[in-house]
Amino acid sequence: MGVSFFEEMNSYFKDNYDLISPDFIKTRKPGADPAAEVKQEILNLHEAYVNELKTNFMAALGRDRMYKRPCGSVTD
Repeated sequence: MGVSFFEEMNSYFKDNYDLISPDFIKTRKPGADPAAEVKQEILNLHEAYVNELKTNFMAALGRDRMYKRPCGSVTD
């Protein structure tokens, strides 16, 4: 129905923000202080990251369909 695990990733991050955000900030903004970061900015950064994953996945899926390969083949 158009809902994917990508939306679930965003929901999970929002629901567990206090626990997950320090590690996410360390990997996405090296040198930043997790306590000083603005929550909405980090949520937007995470959503952009998930959207990038989603776009890459859809592009790979499209190539698989175009070349009539099993979806998600090892070469991608």
